Amino acid sequence: MLPNEHSPAVPQNDHGSYCVSHSSKGDQKKHGEGKQFSSAEEASLKEPIIKRFEEEGNPYYSSARLWDDGIIDPVDTRLVLGLSISAALNAPIQKTEFGIFRM
Repeated sequence: MLPNEHSPAVPQNDHGSYCVSHSSKGDQKKHGEGKQFSSAEEASLKEPIIKRFEEEGNPYYSSARLWDDGIIDPVDTRLVLGLSISAALNAPIQKTEFGIFRM
């Protein structure tokens, strides 16, 4: 992970909208069937969600919790990539029965 990366895959504003739309479905009893949130209510729901994603999306946050292999100084990117490929090529390549995995 590079120091300027942001770990969530979805843009931050989309997280707030997604969570508000799903919480509104869960709060139908509270708000009445089909009733929409006011823009003030929606903003008050989005704010803590977006703030949390901002904090937890920081690369130092995820590396501190060992969710990844650490932060690479951009100057060392080629060195780290070269060492990684070299390490991977030291083991014999085994025949597999499956296709390509994508994450």
